[in-house]
Amino acid sequence: MDTIIKSTVVESMTIPFTISVAGQDSEQVQSTVQSLIKPVLYRLEQINQRYSTFLDHSLVSEFNRGNQQILNTDAEFRFIYDQCQVMKHNSDGYFNATDEFNHYDPLGYVKGWAIETIFDQLMRPLLRNQFIDGVSLNGGGDLQFASQNGFQWQIGIESPIDRLQLVASYQFKNGAVATSGFSKRGAHIRISGSNDLLQVTMYASDLTNADCWATAGIAAGELELRRLIEQHHLTGCFVNQNQRLSYFIRGTITDAE
Repeated sequence: MDTIIKSTVVESMTIPFTISVAGQDSEQVQSTVQSLIKPVLYRLEQINQRYSTFLDHSLVSEFNRGNQQILNTDAEFRFIYDQCQVMKHNSDGYFNATDEFNHYDPLGYVKGWAIETIFDQLMRPLLRNQFIDGVSLNGGGDLQFASQNGFQWQIGIESPIDRLQLVASYQFKNGAVATSGFSKRGAHIRISGSNDLLQVTMYASDLTNADCWATAGIAAGELELRRLIEQHHLTGCFVNQNQRLSYFIRGTITDAE
């Protein structure tokens, strides 16, 4: 029996989120997608209320007004704060959860973490049903996915020059893919290295890491990104300012002809 994929798009944090379910029974797949809409939106709104820099009552806004006690009273907030510091260290400072005014801004971490967390809580457990072949949650082009029964997700990486064209196409069963670039809501990224990359895509087992490394890659520039790829055995692809595509698999880089 052919696998059927059903999807629906919801919006939160001004970002479109695509909920996708693959399975063998069209009605079951469609009803599963519909059953996910409310809980996914609810969790996204919960996270936005806590971590948005645009809401005066969010924990991030409170923290930036000087309430350091949040680090001691809210375990999740402290976890995300600490992980941002770890990622900054691991990326040699190219991932940086502060804005140009040195205010704490964890958006670059929270977006991937939110998708991954919601996916693990609400979608991955659906694979206990043998008739569900795959589940995926995509937020603004960054996605966490899983599958079973031999099903593979087809993932296309859009060109930073022409979004109707693909620069790469992958088949994955499980994992996460994140893309950063100035055609991908990347204007907020602080460039601290050479400004010579158009787009960076990372594959990892979890979206939090993939998204952070994609952000760090754009900020670092090509020369430093190549060093980080080799040092941390990263997998993905990037497009430089000359529109040249390079692939890398577990730290080994291949420049396309």
